Amino acid sequence: MTGMTPRAQPGHQRDHRPRSRDEIGQVRVSPAPPPGAGSGPAGEDDAGRLREAARLRREHPGWVVLWLAHLRQFRAYPLVQARHGTALTAATSGDLAAQISHAEQAASRPPRGNPAPITRRDRPS
Repeated sequence: MTGMTPRAQPGHQRDHRPRSRDEIGQVRVSPAPPPGAGSGPAGEDDAGRLREAARLRREHPGWVVLWLAHLRQFRAYPLVQARHGTALTAATSGDLAAQISHAEQAASRPPRGNPAPITRRDRPS
């Protein structure tokens, strides 16, 4: 059969794998199940983890805090100016809270090797 592309040829199966952002120009996101969805301890556990993530968001308003059920991890992204791609990940809410506190303390300190700017009173006369 001349003039047919490989996809148009009989018997060719189409590739149904998910495509990357570059291939389709957008990201497809599946909706998360509602809190408490699922059966048994796993669903109850996820509901508790979602409540813990909400508590961390209230305690640290400068951060987006998520429970990633499919990875069984908490993740936090800063809302303040930070290095591109900054994300904190932990298996427990306590570990994530400690990481957030450490990151906030580090951000409040001046960088090493850069002295504080000279103020008007510090300048020699």
